[in-house]
Amino acid sequence: MKKLLITTALIASIAQCSLRADSLLYAIDAHNVEKVAKLLEKHGHLHHEYKKTLMRAAKQSSHAAKNKVGFFSSGTDFIKLITGMGFSGIGTLGLAAAGGMLWANKGDSPNGVLLGAGSGIATITGLSLMYKGWTLSTAKTRLERAREIETMISLKPAHHE
Repeated sequence: MKKLLITTALIASIAQCSLRADSLLYAIDAHNVEKVAKLLEKHGHLHHEYKKTLMRAAKQSSHAAKNKVGFFSSGTDFIKLITGMGFSGIGTLGLAAAGGMLWANKGDSPNGVLLGAGSGIATITGLSLMYKGWTLSTAKTRLERAREIETMISLKPAHHE
C-alpha cells in the first residue's frame, strides 16, 4: 500500500511538471508575455537544460515573428489594409453623395445629414485600419512580445545539477 501511494505521488508530480513545462512552451509560442511571466515566477531558478530548452523555443518564436513582418507575410495586417481601403472608399463616396444631397436641397436634408455622419464614421474607421495595416502593427507587436519573452527567460537565473 505504501509503495502504491509513493508511486502515485511520483507519477502525479512528474505529470504536473510536464504540464507546467508544456504550458510555458505554449505561452512562449503564443507570445503571451503575461502568462510566461506568471509561470516563470513560480520557478525560483531554472535548471540549466530546461532554460536552454526555453531559450531555444523563445528564439524560434522571435525568428518566426520576425519573418512575419511584411505585407504579404502578415495576413492580419494585409487584411486590415485592404479592409481599411474598402471602408475609406465607401465612406468617401458616401460623403460625396451626402454633400450632393445637401447641396441639392439647400442644406435641408435629414437623410443627407445621416448619410454624411455614417460616411464620416466609415471613412475614419477605414483610415485607422489602413494606418494599422500599413504600419504592420500586429506583426510588430508580436515581434516585440517575442523579444520581451526572450529577454525574460535570459534574465532568469539557472543552476546546474
